[in-house]
Amino acid sequence: MGSLSTSTCGIRTARNGRPAPLTAVLVTSVLTTALAAGLLATATTAVGAVGGQSITYMAYISPQQAQALKKLTDAFYKQTGIEVKLLNVPWYDVWTKMKLMIAAGTPPDVYGGGVYAYDIAAMGALVDLTPYLQRDHLSLSNFFAAGVAAPRYGSIQYGLPFGINTTLLAYNADMVEEAGLSPPGTWKDKDWWTWDKYAEYAKKMTKDTNGDGSPDIFGGVAWPQGSLDVPWMFGTGWLSPDLKRTIIDSPGAIRSFTFVRRMIYELKAAPTPDQFGAFGYGISAGKIAMGSIGTWDVSNYPTVIKGFKWNVAAMPIGTDLPPGGGYAMPAYPDGFILFKGGNVEAAWQWVKFILFNEENLRYFAANVVGQIPATVTAARWYIENLRQKAPYLDLATVLQAPEHAQIQRLFFTTRTHDIQAIADEGVWKILAPNADVMNEVKTLASKIQGMLD
Repeated sequence: MGSLSTSTCGIRTARNGRPAPLTAVLVTSVLTTALAAGLLATATTAVGAVGGQSITYMAYISPQQAQALKKLTDAFYKQTGIEVKLLNVPWYDVWTKMKLMIAAGTPPDVYGGGVYAYDIAAMGALVDLTPYLQRDHLSLSNFFAAGVAAPRYGSIQYGLPFGINTTLLAYNADMVEEAGLSPPGTWKDKDWWTWDKYAEYAKKMTKDTNGDGSPDIFGGVAWPQGSLDVPWMFGTGWLSPDLKRTIIDSPGAIRSFTFVRRMIYELKAAPTPDQFGAFGYGISAGKIAMGSIGTWDVSNYPTVIKGFKWNVAAMPIGTDLPPGGGYAMPAYPDGFILFKGGNVEAAWQWVKFILFNEENLRYFAANVVGQIPATVTAARWYIENLRQKAPYLDLATVLQAPEHAQIQRLFFTTRTHDIQAIADEGVWKILAPNADVMNEVKTLASKIQGMLD
């Protein structure tokens, strides 16, 4: 089984711990029209001698997104003489394909996607972008801090973000109102909008409408966005701060698993993992009242959800958290990574063309990747344009979400992709109906620790 994810619209959580790409249509014309006058502005710095070259750009995007990308690559070619050749790879094959290309001595020039690539960085295959930033006098002060921190290996800034992704809660406003409940909380409501309150809400909204003894409407999804996020609910994730020990068997992590199981099997207020798909993977089908979604989902939901009112809220937070605890919502920045051995200067010009021109970044974020842009000013623009499309949404909560996201330490190990595969499988076993929870946790902890030693 793949990673648990509460996203809908065919959006899944990839094995590398970040969202797989959107497969829905491009962001609506309100975003595209807003850019018409200044679309595809020229690069910040002249290219000079690198014109006439070509670069390979590895990504995983939909056909519609690829068409939107072509407008940028055509404009970039006209400006610089550099051709951008898209290597579009299925999201589940990206890291395997990338490593094979590196081993063959033919890496892509630039990759655009999830930036947690510590195993690749440890191979010495990635370009440190700091000298290029310094040379061209470019500042990162306008970028969200989590987006800049994620693609950093030691002192090496091996990537730069174009999108800042995390999770937040979506809820069926009609169901909340019918149950006589106040709307779920904002980021300021940590004192009462907790996982325990979430479970209470979910229980009140769960219904057996046909009287067969099994719920037809569930009040909520028991876990956050993905299976790897569960240990953050009442703990601090998978690894110790020094990355040397697994903490999956800590009291906070065990409490997290126990909470999820209680919601599913005791309260019966949430679908089991096996039932999850049949109930629509989240709130969009009208069969689940609350569930987390990616910030990348928000722009699509107004066209996907029909027949009921919905809104967004802050994620619930755990109580009695250990030091370092917080919201169960890791930061998932997407960005650009450059590879040694390729056309580095030409690739760098492409990165600058997108990231350091506001109009180009807006277009790229809105139409090519469907994400909140990685800079504060572009993000505000994105939210204001989304407000025209969905004025009823609490978009302040969307904009503030990246500030509360956690940097998932699991992504900071050189064995990250191997560990994630084991961790994902282990979570499924822990959440199985008849699982011996403590034994499964102990087994999983032993496997992960063996990979860290």
